[in-house]
Parts: sequence; C-alpha cells; structure tokens
Amino acid sequence: MLINVLIQIVCAAEGRLDAYSTTISKKLVKVVENIETMHNSNDALEKLRKMDKNTIKNAQKLYNTFQTCRNEFASSSGDLKCYIRTVACALDLVNLTKQLVTVSEIKDVDLTVYDVLKTTFRDKKVLAEYCAGMGTDEEKTSKFKTTVSSVLDKLGETLCQLDMLCFRILNDMVVDVCLLRSILSRHTCKMCEIVPTHSENVERTVSQELSHHEGSLTHQNHES
Repeated sequence: MLINVLIQIVCAAEGRLDAYSTTISKKLVKVVENIETMHNSNDALEKLRKMDKNTIKNAQKLYNTFQTCRNEFASSSGDLKCYIRTVACALDLVNLTKQLVTVSEIKDVDLTVYDVLKTTFRDKKVLAEYCAGMGTDEEKTSKFKTTVSSVLDKLGETLCQLDMLCFRILNDMVVDVCLLRSILSRHTCKMCEIVPTHSENVERTVSQELSHHEGSLTHQNHES
C-alpha cells in the first residue's frame, strides 16, 4: 500500500516535470515567432529604434550572463540552484521581449504567452518536488538534468534570436547617427548650430533632421 502511494507520488512528480518542460517549449515557439515578425517588419524596427539605447544594451548584457549561467549548469551535476539562477536571467529577457513586442505594435500577438512563461518559470515547487524524490537515484538525476537542459537549449535558441534583433536595432541606430552626422556636416544654416560629437547627444531622429534641413535651405534661399 505504502509502496503504491510512493510510486504514485514519484510518477506525479515526473508528470509535472514533463508538463513544465512541454509548456515552456510550446510557449517559446510563439516568442520566436514574435521576434521573427519584429525582425521582418520595417515599421516595427522603426518603432524599436526609438527606444532607449541602454535598454537594448542591457538586453545584450543579460544574454551574456544567461550564457555564462547556462555553461555553469552544463558543467554541474544538474544543480537546482544553478538552474534557477539561469532561468531567472532568462525570465528578465523574456519580459524584455514582451516589452519589445508591445513597443513594436506587431499584430496578432497573444501577450498571455509571456504571462504563462513567467508563472511557469517562477513555479519552483515542481522542480523542488522532483528533486526531493530524486535522492541518489542516478536514473532520476539523469532525467532531471536532461529535461531542464532541454529547457535551457530551447531558451538559448530563443534568446539568441532576441540577441540578433537587439544587435540589428543598435546597428541601425549607429547607421542613423552616421547619416545624421553626414547631413549636419553639410548643414550651413546659422539658425541652428548643431554639431553632435557623440551619439548619445543625438536626440532628434534622422527624418526630423532631414525635414529641418530642408526648411533651413528654404530659409537660405529666401535670404539670397
């Protein structure tokens, strides 16, 4: 009788661990789709370029931290605390992805995907229950490490896509600044002496500066 109860508890714990992994994997597919949509939409990219550059840079730093934690977990014997640290970092990046999706205003997005991921990642009870019944059982230990490693692999693939998107956004910002500097280097209007020496000082968009530049040329023509 007692043995049957223990078997049921173990099976239930294994079932919840599998459900944990499956839920995350399915939701991450949607996250990747959102990232790809932003990547392929000029309108979305234009909106994302207007974000605070430091937010995008922090995302890249978080991604590097995630990779470090992931490598530490891979070299461990399936340490639960190490896994939780890695997931905590990944969760910050998932939340950032939700922010990018909101700012980009891409269509047909189900934001509840991010809420489900957040809830699932924060549910440490599933992991704790399985680890508690794991003991020194090598088969269960192997299953735990294989399962959560699979989760981290899926996260790694997803966050790599996010990192590439962030790189593109920052790269576009630099291109915009270079274009703006090129415009201003030929700008001789005395009404606005704007010569930015650093990209952080550039607050107006290129389109605004182009419009302003055209206006100043009209002003010069009137004077002449």
